[in-house]
Amino acid sequence: GMALTDIGNAAFDGNADPQTSNMSTGLALTYKLPGLSTTFAYDYKHMLDSGDWKKKNHAGLEVALPFISVYGGMNQAYFTYGFSLDIWLFRLTALSYAEEQGAYALQDPERRYLLRLALKVGL
Repeated sequence: GMALTDIGNAAFDGNADPQTSNMSTGLALTYKLPGLSTTFAYDYKHMLDSGDWKKKNHAGLEVALPFISVYGGMNQAYFTYGFSLDIWLFRLTALSYAEEQGAYALQDPERRYLLRLALKVGL
């Protein structure tokens, strides 16, 4: 797929940074077997920006069994990992990723952690 966002280069008064038009592209592939699903996804973001190309790449792999999913990948040249557990009405997800705070990849990374408990009830 491909997406163009922030069309028109929006600018704001004061100290706010302008929001320039942005283009992204990506793909995902899924392979299913009975009781096992594997998904690979890749996207290339900020195609119209002149920044470091390593900050624009994102790739990931999910291996899903009936009650557990394991994740791994790369976010802006940094390793990303995590897992999810399906426990009856709940889904527990824990993951870690790093995001570059500097202008170039491998300059000033910030590692982040997420723990989420979701209720799996559709209304």
